[in-house]
Amino acid sequence: MSAISEILQKLDGVEFHDQHIERISFKTENGTELQIDLALWHEEEDYRYWTLKFTNVLELSWKDFALTSRSDMECNSFEYHYDDIFECKIVVLLSRDGGAFDITLSCEMIKFLETGESKV
Repeated sequence: MSAISEILQKLDGVEFHDQHIERISFKTENGTELQIDLALWHEEEDYRYWTLKFTNVLELSWKDFALTSRSDMECNSFEYHYDDIFECKIVVLLSRDGGAFDITLSCEMIKFLETGESKV
């Protein structure tokens, strides 16, 4: 199985709805990466911690991005498509503020890694 098929199968196995986002971070030296640390709810096991890492980002934009000191983020949806590159859209809800923002990006690779513990 190719690396792309493997990551698509892994992503397809997760419901990216109402999942808590612990942190969003960027790396811009030697290429651009976006990293999103998630606490995914599993009924049998409570939370499991995962990192979505978008590497070799070609383009990234945020729509209506605004945070306050009360902001608490959750992933409302994560849509992705692969055709030589990944095209992605993530809708982030600000659960305490009632707002939302979109992240759209294209990248060469996505890594989806279980971290085993909270990143915060």
